Amino acid sequence: MGTQFVVTSGAVATSTSAKTILALIAGATSSPALIGFDFSSDGTVTTGQYLVEVIKFTTGGTSAGATPFKIGGTSSVVSTAATYSAEPTTPTVVAALYVPAMQAYSYLYPLGREISLALSTMLALRVTAPSGTPNVRVNLYFEE
Repeated sequence: MGTQFVVTSGAVATSTSAKTILALIAGATSSPALIGFDFSSDGTVTTGQYLVEVIKFTTGGTSAGATPFKIGGTSSVVSTAATYSAEPTTPTVVAALYVPAMQAYSYLYPLGREISLALSTMLALRVTAPSGTPNVRVNLYFEE
């Protein structure tokens, strides 16, 4: 078993257009695996459903770094993470789900079905709100 980490987005304003909230970026020497994620909103939208997508993309947009926190194991983190103020390009949807407004959602991938990243690639959670501009928070759990 590798070392496990979590990285959080903080509060990010969304809209009815897709917004990339938080990305995991594999290092040149590390192939991390996404083992789970959490999604929650501030509750300002009370009806409808959020579209939550796990996406891979090839080119990042304008970003700010986010710091992974070690939650188990002994190694130091090699991968990095980022939040985006300008959308990344060429997204490929890996998985998608609807989360009803006013609900939080957590998912842990079953052992052996984690999403692995190739060296120097990016994986992110993207959210589309049902209405308004609610804030959401995302946590990505990964292993190296």
